[in-house]
Amino acid sequence: MQFVNNLFRRREILPWYDSNSAIIIAGLFMLLTLLFGLAGISVALNLPEYKAHVWLPAMLVLLSSTGITSMLIRVIRDSSGSESENKKS
Repeated sequence: MQFVNNLFRRREILPWYDSNSAIIIAGLFMLLTLLFGLAGISVALNLPEYKAHVWLPAMLVLLSSTGITSMLIRVIRDSSGSESENKKS
């Protein structure tokens, strides 16, 4: 059986992770993780037996804020790129 190389009949694979709904859902989860980490830092600093473990919620805050910043930069860059494309048309 031969492989038919017909480029016109192939469907385009859409990147689901680049859709607006996926970015909003991931952003909400990261925001919840950020708030959870901030609450964890507050608890860890108030209880002496957990002061040694403050690094874990701090890591959650750091990672989620990095992810949120990355997604915001991506959304801003995509929205400004689409505006400039609309102005050219």
